[in-house]
Amino acid sequence: MIPASNTKIFTTAASLDLLGEDHQALTRAISAASIDAQGRLNGDLALHGEHDLTWSGWFYPDSRTPLDDIADQLWARGLRTVSGNLSIWGAWLYDGYHLGTYDPATQRTRVGNAFKAALQARGITVSGTLVYNATMALPAGSELARWESSPLWVVEWPINHQSHNEMADALCRHLGYLEGGTSDYATGGQVVADWLAATGIDDTGFQVHDGSGLDITNRVTARQLVGVYAYMTKSPLGPAWISTLSVGGVPGASASNDAGDIIVTTNSAPYNGTLAYRMTGADTAGRVFGKSGTSAGITTTGLLEHKHDGHRYAFAFLMNSITTAQYDVARAVQDQLVALLAKDHDSLTRPAAPTLGCVRATADGITVDIIAPPGFTPADGQAGFRVETSPDGDSWDPNQSLFTLATTATIAALPDSPTYVRVRSETTSGRSDASDVYAARAGTVRALIVDADDRWQKQPTNENPRAAAHAFAAEHAAALPDSFAFDTCPNERLALASYDVVVWAAGEEGSADESFAQVEQAAVADYLDHGGNLFVSGAEIAYDLDPTGNSAATAADRTFYQAYLRARYDGDDAGTFAVTGASGGIFADFVTYRRISFWTPGAIFVAFPDELVPLGEAKPCLTYDTGAAACVQYKGEYGLVSLGFPFESIDRAADRREVMARVMTYFGL
Repeated sequence: MIPASNTKIFTTAASLDLLGEDHQALTRAISAASIDAQGRLNGDLALHGEHDLTWSGWFYPDSRTPLDDIADQLWARGLRTVSGNLSIWGAWLYDGYHLGTYDPATQRTRVGNAFKAALQARGITVSGTLVYNATMALPAGSELARWESSPLWVVEWPINHQSHNEMADALCRHLGYLEGGTSDYATGGQVVADWLAATGIDDTGFQVHDGSGLDITNRVTARQLVGVYAYMTKSPLGPAWISTLSVGGVPGASASNDAGDIIVTTNSAPYNGTLAYRMTGADTAGRVFGKSGTSAGITTTGLLEHKHDGHRYAFAFLMNSITTAQYDVARAVQDQLVALLAKDHDSLTRPAAPTLGCVRATADGITVDIIAPPGFTPADGQAGFRVETSPDGDSWDPNQSLFTLATTATIAALPDSPTYVRVRSETTSGRSDASDVYAARAGTVRALIVDADDRWQKQPTNENPRAAAHAFAAEHAAALPDSFAFDTCPNERLALASYDVVVWAAGEEGSADESFAQVEQAAVADYLDHGGNLFVSGAEIAYDLDPTGNSAATAADRTFYQAYLRARYDGDDAGTFAVTGASGGIFADFVTYRRISFWTPGAIFVAFPDELVPLGEAKPCLTYDTGAAACVQYKGEYGLVSLGFPFESIDRAADRREVMARVMTYFGL
C-alpha cells in the first residue's frame, strides 16, 4: 500500500542505522589558490556541501548562521578579497519549507547568494561572479574553512516529528551519495531497500522512490513498518531514533517561522508533532510515539508504551483509497484502534517502580541499593525486584537479569567497561516500569556521579508525559575516561569525601525543586574545602541560588553559589542552544569551526540556560552565541567547572566525551 509520510520511517531508520547517530554533514570552503600578504585570494573560492539539512530557523537563529561562521573563519585566516569567482558545489537545504519538494538547484542558488552576502557582511569583497556546479565531487584545492551539521539524530527530529518533506528527501539523496556513490532518489531508495533486506524483515513488494513519501508510487506493507519499529527498538540506536518520533496526545507549546512550520523555541516546551492532538485518552496520551501520513489515504504507525501490562507494542495502520472528505473519519478509526490496544485487558494491577539508591563498584562486583516503592513488601513467590544490566545503557535483555527479594544486590561487573543498571518491581501481576539508569565501573581514578535531577519525574510534562525514569546519569558515565572508576548515587545519599572528583548533574532543577538544598550545599562545601574537584551542570542553578535571579533565594544560597561555584547570575535565558569556546579557557581550541549544540529534541528541552558572570579568579570557558558566559572554570583551593546548562543535553556523544576529558585534564586527573 501507499505509505505516504510513513516512508520517512524507513528513511530515518536506515540512515541512523547505517551512518550512526553522531553523523554530521560537512560544508567546506576550498581554493586551489592561496591568500597573499594583502589578504587577496588570487583565484576562485569554492563552497562544497554534502546535503547539510540544518540551514534554517529549525536549528539556528538565522539560516545564514553557518555561512556567517565560515566567513568569520576565512576572515581569521586573513582573507579580504576574492579575485576570482565563487563556485558552489554539492547540495544543501537552505530555508526549507517542510511541505515542499526538494530541489537541489534552487538550494544551490539560495546558498550561493547567502554565501556572497555573508562574505560581504564580514568585509570580504568578491570580484567575480557566482558559478554553480551540480556535481557532488570535491573541488580541487586546500580546505580554508568548514562547518559541521548537527548530529543525525537531531537532524531527524523535524523529519519524523514535523514530517519535514524536504529534509527527508535531501536525507535520502545524502544516503545515496554516501552509501551508493550517487546523490539521487533511485540510489538512496535502493540503499534503503538493501538495508531493509539486511535486517531480516520480509521485503516482498517493498518500493521506495523518495525519502519523504510524496511519491505515490511507493509501496510498503504494514508488517514491514512494524518490523522496522521492532528492529529499531532492539537496537542500541533505538532510544535516539524513538526520540525523533511524534508524541500522541501531548500538544505542548509551539511557534511558527516565516514558512509556517511549527518549530521549537526557548522559553517554551517543544511541540510534539503531527500526533500531538490525536490519541488524547488516558491510556494513550504521552504513550504513543509514532508517525502519521496523508497521501491518497491515511497511515498511522508507532509504538505504544502500554500503561497496564507494561509491554511495548508496535502497530501500523495503512488505509488507501480514502477521499479527502473521509480523512477525519479514517484518523478517528485508527485512533480508536490504538485505544483498543491500549486498554486494560487483564484487569491486573502492576506494581509501582522502585527507586535506585547507590550503584557502586566493589571488590565483589557491582552493588545495587534498591528503595522499594511505598507499600511494596517482597515475599517469596509473590513479589521482589528485577535487576537488569546493560553494557551500554541502551541495549537491555530482560532475560539477562537477577531476581531478588533483598533491597541490596551484588551483580557481576562487566570486565573493563561500565555496567549499567536499572531495577523493576515484580509481582504475579507483572513488572513495573523501570527505575532510572545508573552505572558503575572499577578502575583507578575514583569519580562519583550525583543524580540530582528530581524535577524530571515530579509530574507529567510534555517533555516527560509519563513522568518516566531517566538515564541522564548514564550519559555522564558514558563520557568519563576509560581509566576512571565511578559510582552513581542520588543526591539524597551523599558521601563525597573518598572521591577524586564529583560530577553533579542538576538537569533543570530550579527554585521549585531546590537545585542545591541546604544539606547538599553543606556536603559540597565541605568536600571543596578539603581540596576536591567538582564538575557541575544545570540550567537553573544560578537562577535558583542567586537572589539577583530569584527573590526567593536566601543569603545562604547566594553565599554558597558565589563563594563555591565562583559566579553570579546574569540572565535567565541565553536564547540559544549553542556555545563556543572562550578565549583562554579549557575549550578554547576545541570549538573552532563549529559550535557545541545542546538542543537534544525529544530528550531534555533546555528552556532557560543560565547566563553567568565569573567571580574572582574564575574565568569563562564557554560562551553562548550572545557572548554571555555559559561555563565557569576555577582552580585554586579546589577545582571547579560549572555549566549553565545540563551536560547531558549536549547533542553529540563525541562532544560529551571531549568536554568531560578536558574537564578531568583541567583537574589534573
